[in-house]
Amino acid sequence: MYFRIDGLELIQEPEAIDIIPPGSQTFTTSGGRRIILQEGIGSTLNVAFGKDGVLQELIEDLNKKRANVGVHLISFEDAFCRRIVHINGNVPPASLISQGYESSGRLTYSDLTLTIPQVELPSLLTVLELNYPGTLATTGDGKVKLEATAPGRILGVDGFIGNLGSGGGQTKIQISNGLTDYLSTRGDFIIASGTNLMENQVLISSPDFYRGDIIELDVDEIPGNSDSANLSVYLWCLLFR
Repeated sequence: MYFRIDGLELIQEPEAIDIIPPGSQTFTTSGGRRIILQEGIGSTLNVAFGKDGVLQELIEDLNKKRANVGVHLISFEDAFCRRIVHINGNVPPASLISQGYESSGRLTYSDLTLTIPQVELPSLLTVLELNYPGTLATTGDGKVKLEATAPGRILGVDGFIGNLGSGGGQTKIQISNGLTDYLSTRGDFIIASGTNLMENQVLISSPDFYRGDIIELDVDEIPGNSDSANLSVYLWCLLFR
């Protein structure tokens, strides 16, 4: 069953996810009308693991991914709509689970249900800067690296270079997380244009990243005289709180 915490899967998948909508209270007025008071601001997820016992490794993995932070981006598959749903959820610690032993003697835990209330937090629009001061004498991946502290999506990419360089060719860059290239068309700093601004860059269809991803600035091409310098690339991002 699809279930992720900040885009990271657990070593043991849940067996069931129940979506509990916010509760409500109904009051009847003297005129026989009803007033319905909606409680809460979001749903609650009950995520059930392990009808035959929960492995100790799952508890350790869950607490590690929780990282002593209460609110995370929870992604799961809605069994009715067959779609992936993303919510901000308050993930509880899983350290107070009763222990037991299976027949082989391996330490297990009793059945575990995580109760995750939805928390309404605003997503944050921010700019991540990948800055390379000095001369770009060589090409290479990971010229600048930045760790993502929250999951998010790249909305746009801009760039500026202090010195366009000289000779044939141009400076050409890619943005990646080491596995996924976020630009389907790489960004160019064209000597002949003389604008010092990045041109031609095109984002892929789903440029998402997750907490802990290392976002890299890759330099794929440089001018013939290897003298372009002082490169800055700006990622306009929506961070999911």
